[in-house]
Amino acid sequence: MIKNYILDTNVMIHDPNCFYKFEDNRVIIPILCIEELDHLKTREGMVGYHARCAARELMHIREIVRRGQIAWRGLSLYRTQPHGFFCTP
Repeated sequence: MIKNYILDTNVMIHDPNCFYKFEDNRVIIPILCIEELDHLKTREGMVGYHARCAARELMHIREIVRRGQIAWRGLSLYRTQPHGFFCTP
């Protein structure tokens, strides 16, 4: 059974390589979390370091998908509220 995991910014900060730990399940990252990650990249210390590492990993995954080296089946997104998305397969 495939599960859906919605990652929050604190998960990405705690473990910048967390994207690879969900095996064959779906990982959903809200755009708000990506924006928070982008703002945290400029901070000093471990929070900033981990934010930069997580952002690099996301860009790496994006580049692999763009080149077609891994299969990608995305989700359709429907905007429901100012800060939320409803996802359908």
